[in-house]
Amino acid sequence: RALNSSRSKPRLRDGKAFAAAVDRELGRTGHEEAIVFVHGYNNTFAEGLYRQAQLAQDFRLPATSVNFAWPSAAAWDGYPYDKESAILATEGLSRTLDLVASSSVDRVVVACHSMGCFLVLETMRIKALRSDDAFLERLHAIVMLAPDIDVDIFRERMHEIGYRGIPIYIFASSGDQALQLSAHLHGRQARLGMITDPAALADLPVTVVDVTEVKGNDAHGHNTVQT
Repeated sequence: RALNSSRSKPRLRDGKAFAAAVDRELGRTGHEEAIVFVHGYNNTFAEGLYRQAQLAQDFRLPATSVNFAWPSAAAWDGYPYDKESAILATEGLSRTLDLVASSSVDRVVVACHSMGCFLVLETMRIKALRSDDAFLERLHAIVMLAPDIDVDIFRERMHEIGYRGIPIYIFASSGDQALQLSAHLHGRQARLGMITDPAALADLPVTVVDVTEVKGNDAHGHNTVQT
């Protein structure tokens, strides 16, 4: 995990120090919102930080940035490894969100990309089942960028999480080649980030943003919103 990391900043010794660092950053920005970003499949630690910094810059986000890094193999053929790592990282993400909520933050936005959205979804399920209101009451929105999640699993998890009035935004592209490959690996079942028709998810309290026609620097269409 890192909060505005740089080589010159010392490691935080414990959870209290982490929350204090969040408080200092909140004071510096003058905003009471934090955005926690969770990277996706095939990402190094540095790439995850870069993507969050790029999002903050491009969207001019005033919120305090918190980066959650889970152990990706950072290799195109590391998909099975990454999927298991994402499952193992749920408790770590849950603890990190608790630490953010223990600061003086008023609102928390969780943003995720690709397989990181699967990690976020599973973590939200854990928090809902535990009735973790200290965090859930501060959760302002969930933003899923090209989520690599089975649609049926997403629908089932949403029912388990319950409808708490928390806005969920799904940025999807029917031309996402990485998700097309993932769909092939999963028995040709469409991934959530490929569903651009809002009617297909009309039974769920989500907002679908179709970015199929958005042109970015990513030829595969998987990082469109981040490039």
